[in-house]
This record gives sequence, C-alpha cells and structure tokens, in this order.
Amino acid sequence: MSKEKSSRKVFDKYTKEIYSTEILNIYRPIILQRAENNMSRKHYQELASLLQRLSKNFIGADEFVGKLINEFKHKYAKRPAMMQELSKVKCISVVKIKTEQKSLF
Repeated sequence: MSKEKSSRKVFDKYTKEIYSTEILNIYRPIILQRAENNMSRKHYQELASLLQRLSKNFIGADEFVGKLINEFKHKYAKRPAMMQELSKVKCISVVKIKTEQKSLF
C-alpha cells in the first residue's frame, strides 16, 4: 500500500470518528432530494445503497438512517419499488422501529 493511501485511511478513520454528526448532516439534504426527485428502481437501489454505507461507516448513523427510512415510509408509501429497496437496508434502528410499530397495533 502506498504511503498516500495509508495516510488517507488513517485520516478517514479519525475524520469519521470525530465528525460523524457533521458529515451525516451534510448528507441529509442530498438524500432527501434524491428520494423526492428520483422515481426509478435504479435510483431507489442507489439510495438504499447509500443509506446502508452510511449506517455501516459512521458513528450514530443507524439512528440517522432509521429516521430517514421511517420518514420515507410515511411520505412515499405509494412508491412500492422504493419501499422494497428500503426494506433491504440493514440497520438496528429500522428493526427497532418496526418492532415498536407492530406493538402499537
């Protein structure tokens, strides 16, 4: 591995640890815009992939992603392809939210 790649990995690791909240807040409007404007399965797959990567790579992102997915499930309930793709995103908060919703009914 080159010295540059090694340095970048160390930088990325510490950046994610220190600035996770800030980075997630930068992504939020981008994700909201993508969800609103794109209406094809391919776009939904890309959106789900982005949410999965965020959930996996950033501290506190599970809750962030879970809230976004809940928001999308309410706002875009009439987009079945989106709902199918979002259901593939694995994060603790989404599972927790599903469990809470089931217990309410």
